[in-house]
Amino acid sequence: MFFSIAEVSNNLGNIYLSKGYQLKALFYYSTALEVFRRIGSIYDISSVLNNIGVIYQQRNQHNKSKPYFLESLSLDIAAKDYKAQALAASNLSLVYDKINKKDSAVYYADMAIAITTAQDLLHEQIEAYTNAAVVYKNTGNNAKAKTYHEKAETLKNKINSSYTHTAVNNLQGKYEAEKKEITLKLLAKDNEIKQLKINEQKKTIANRNIIIILGTTVLFFMALAIELFIYLLGAKKATKEIELNNTAKTNLLNKINHELRTPLNSILGMTQLAVESKNYNELKEYLLNEKIS
Repeated sequence: MFFSIAEVSNNLGNIYLSKGYQLKALFYYSTALEVFRRIGSIYDISSVLNNIGVIYQQRNQHNKSKPYFLESLSLDIAAKDYKAQALAASNLSLVYDKINKKDSAVYYADMAIAITTAQDLLHEQIEAYTNAAVVYKNTGNNAKAKTYHEKAETLKNKINSSYTHTAVNNLQGKYEAEKKEITLKLLAKDNEIKQLKINEQKKTIANRNIIIILGTTVLFFMALAIELFIYLLGAKKATKEIELNNTAKTNLLNKINHELRTPLNSILGMTQLAVESKNYNELKEYLLNEKIS
């Protein structure tokens, strides 16, 4: 269940980020990251780390985005996910460029280009060239900046020429339809999460009420035992005229006390076990035994 909630939170973060609600997206991404760190895969963790880094990058909080991109890149390298490696390296080049660490910016820009070139990742290569052009321009190397800009444009033309306008329109329509469908599903999941939280609150209240009932039951039987004890003390102070009758009554009361002790002990024992029960089935079993006693 927790993994499903993490996936939904990550998807909600994607939706809010696409709509420009950065703080809401950051909240859902942080929720997903907390769960994924415990039970998710490297791919899940890396994806969320990259998304959080992008939000801080968009908010010009580059020093905050840097550790998220660095950890994401480290996980991507371990997982041999080349597309994700190229994305993280490209983002890091822009981050270091913004915080005026030009050598690091150039290093990660070149890394992104090397990865996309080696793996023939055309779309990622365009982004790597584009970001490298920005980085090299800011370092004053206009020749390299121009070269990478031209390479990016060449790849764009190559990709665009492989599709007809009709195919592009069809893909766009399909994308929009799928996007709407996903949005509706995610909103439904959001409502489902809210309902789960409400159910948890109801369960907590129900458990509290059970504890109160059990406590009242224990107090009742304690009071009953005290009254019985007082009654036995009073019986000893009876007058000598009814001493024989009192003896008989005492014997009877002792017998009753003996007969009550077993069910009382059972009730108290079942009550204690019910208080310590860990789930509803155990609680029901102990309460049924208590009722029988």
